[in-house]
Amino acid sequence: MQGRGSSWLVAAAAASFAVAALHVAITFSGPAGYEYFGAPANLVAAARRGSAVPALITMIIALVFAGFALYALSGAGRAPKLPALRVLLVGISGIYILRGLVVVPEFLLYSFERTLPVRMMVFSVTALVIGLIHAVGTARRWAALDPSLDSEQLATD
Repeated sequence: MQGRGSSWLVAAAAASFAVAALHVAITFSGPAGYEYFGAPANLVAAARRGSAVPALITMIIALVFAGFALYALSGAGRAPKLPALRVLLVGISGIYILRGLVVVPEFLLYSFERTLPVRMMVFSVTALVIGLIHAVGTARRWAALDPSLDSEQLATD
């Protein structure tokens, strides 16, 4: 059932799919891509040596983000209802928001030392915005996401 808040979760799903696609693209961009997007130095070094480990890790991360997108679509009523939907949507929102809040220490570091590339703060703000979109969508769809209610009960409430 679609309705109140579903467009927020569809937007959240699109953003999560975009993040997943970005991670897939990073695997094809090589060491420079890993470095540009802030991968740990040991992952960048492994990519430079030709190791498959960075690509494998990045593809797993891409699958996690695609899973986030599927849960958002499920919450929006655009995909079959997935297990633990409410709990995981709250968790997904929290993961993005916590990642986004890294912008605070990044900004402080940048303000005092100017050693941090501005793009890192942009990545953090992007994560924060995606997390807030997930959170708003989840909050607005909260009643519809209750597994004990069916769509006919919601229509009569």
